Amino acid sequence: MGSTHHRNLFSLTIVVLLLTSASPSIGGVRLSGSGSTLCSGRVEIYYNNTWGTVCDDGWGLNDAEVVCRQLDCGTALNATQSAHFGEGTGQMWLDNVACSGSERSLTECGHNGFGTHNCGHGEDAGVICSVAVRLAGSGSTLCSGRVEIYYNNTWGTVCDDDWGLNDAEVVCRKLDCGTALSAPQSAHFGEGTGQIWLDNVACSGSERSLTECGHNGFGTHNCNHSEDAGVICSVTLQPSISLTSPNRGLVWGPEGAEITRGYSFVIKCSISPVNPGGFFHLIFSDSDITDTKSAVNYSASFDFPAAEYEHQGNYSCVYEVTWSTHNYTSRPSAPIRVIIKVPLSLVASLVTSGVLLLLLLLLLVVCVFHRRRQQINQPGSAIVNQMNIKNSSEDDEDNRVYVNIEPFNTKRKQKEKVGGTKEDDDDDYEMLETENNYTVYGDLFGTGQDKREEEDDVKSSDYENEM
Repeated sequence: MGSTHHRNLFSLTIVVLLLTSASPSIGGVRLSGSGSTLCSGRVEIYYNNTWGTVCDDGWGLNDAEVVCRQLDCGTALNATQSAHFGEGTGQMWLDNVACSGSERSLTECGHNGFGTHNCGHGEDAGVICSVAVRLAGSGSTLCSGRVEIYYNNTWGTVCDDDWGLNDAEVVCRKLDCGTALSAPQSAHFGEGTGQIWLDNVACSGSERSLTECGHNGFGTHNCNHSEDAGVICSVTLQPSISLTSPNRGLVWGPEGAEITRGYSFVIKCSISPVNPGGFFHLIFSDSDITDTKSAVNYSASFDFPAAEYEHQGNYSCVYEVTWSTHNYTSRPSAPIRVIIKVPLSLVASLVTSGVLLLLLLLLLVVCVFHRRRQQINQPGSAIVNQMNIKNSSEDDEDNRVYVNIEPFNTKRKQKEKVGGTKEDDDDDYEMLETENNYTVYGDLFGTGQDKREEEDDVKSSDYENEM
């Protein structure tokens, strides 16, 4: 039963993969090019995993209307031609697009077929939608600045009469910048130039764009640019940074990310989804090295296949993007400290080598100590061993040696008591010492038994004469 289920699941997976690989991947629509905004720019569509442009043959307001609706940018104000927002590169996917204006996407409109065209990028099509909004001015970011809208092919400002948080909320939501924190007035981000398009804006906060809110009408106002309105939204242009190790060489310590030498790791920079495109700069502060990658889905990954000691240091991310002809650069992200550590295998090898070396040193010390003890005990033990070997069968005779020595000493003492002269004493002492030695060595070598008997008789006679 289990094997049958697995076979069915495997077969289904193969079918899905075949269908997926056979069917082109159709994505969304984006607006790009020089001077483009969220709701105005060169039209590009995603097909077969590649972004490509649309030819302006037959391009009109109905086609632009579909794009503006698909991007939730209100109604189409203009369907630009002849690469109004600059020439694209690479593929040109659609030509002779024919929309009625009610379709949900360009792919539902009539066209020659994907990649079938007779155009060059000098004919790239574009759109200008009614709710093109941007934030500009001194100190502005992607989500804070002076409010400007694009109308009648011209950018203009909004007057701050009755301007409040509900109005700012509509702008922040439209720009995917979170919620409105503040609705600055009196040209907080500096004075604009040219047209003032809206005055006395009155939004409930739920509208999709400012043009759906109440106002005096485009260009009807009693303001000057010192009253330009602005917004400060909750999302800031601040990237985040993260670090991972695909082969588990990462341990987070109190000082930062500890990476085992030789293991791979990846640093990822990301930004809140505010505007597609842009670049991420990875800053390596310890060596002033900067690596740059394009943002894909609001992030970029920097790969390090094998960690080395030169990779140790502080890393941070900086995000840079051009939006509505303005270039924005974020503040650096919070840094991550990377520490390269020695592999555990090398540590274990060093510890093992150290233990073996210590054991060898200990063994050497024991051997030296034992050798010195043998040298100290060598002379005494040699004599004892020699005597034991030669006298092992003559213990009784040894006993007689020391018995014989005692009477000689006693006799000498007796003679001294009787009152012998010093010369006699010396003579007797020399004779006694000689006899004593002879007796001892004779007994030791087994040759003095008969000699001692003769000497005993002579000594007895001498003793009697002295008496």
